[in-house]
Amino acid sequence: MGLGRSGTQNIIIRHLSKPLSLSLGDANAQLGFDRDYELARSCCFLLAFNVFNTLVGLPFSVYSTFVVEQRHGFNKQTAAFYVKDQIKKFVISQVRVSFSRPQTLAPRHQPTNALF
Repeated sequence: MGLGRSGTQNIIIRHLSKPLSLSLGDANAQLGFDRDYELARSCCFLLAFNVFNTLVGLPFSVYSTFVVEQRHGFNKQTAAFYVKDQIKKFVISQVRVSFSRPQTLAPRHQPTNALF
């Protein structure tokens, strides 16, 4: 049944990450950042990754909500409510990702002033 979420992530990581990273470097240069500015490039990459995942997963989500759940009588959503819910979900996930990623970009070893 389709690629699923892990399948799309594997496609991006294995085949599209290098060309996407290079093109995002060009996009950063057009936005006024240094081409090799890692933080801006990483944020743009995560945004592109999440947009791609959302677009690939959207047909499966629509089918699950409006066909499968409707068939069994569980669906109480309207199309307008579904669209608003998906937009909110996307925005919240972008905010969550943008605030959780800067810690992973920090240097791996922080020097300490410990005596031992």
